Amino acid sequence: RLLRILLRAALVLVFAGVAVVAGTLIRNAPPIMDPPGPVMRLGTYLTTNSVTVHEHAMRPELRPRLYDAPPETTWQAARAAVERLQWDLTGADRDRRTLSAVAETPFLRFQDAIQVQIQPAEPA
Repeated sequence: RLLRILLRAALVLVFAGVAVVAGTLIRNAPPIMDPPGPVMRLGTYLTTNSVTVHEHAMRPELRPRLYDAPPETTWQAARAAVERLQWDLTGADRDRRTLSAVAETPFLRFQDAIQVQIQPAEPA
């Protein structure tokens, strides 16, 4: 009888864990089907809690973005985006064109630190 109760409790915990992961993925709407594919992305989403933007990133959304605008205009747009997304702005240096913010995930209330640095593109 005790074994049956433990098995039911374990089953409930497994289903709850699956529901939490599924709810988080649905709520955050990541590009799960984009390259490098759902298996690789899901593995990364479930095991990584830090990302860095770099030119040769496997996932396209983690590559540096280029904007056809002066750095000051881009910095102002980034700052406006932080406010629009209701992130907590923790630092803003207009001269260095950097922003720091904290975003809270809607489902489990995890906090993510965000660092933004705007720099002029190098001439081609």
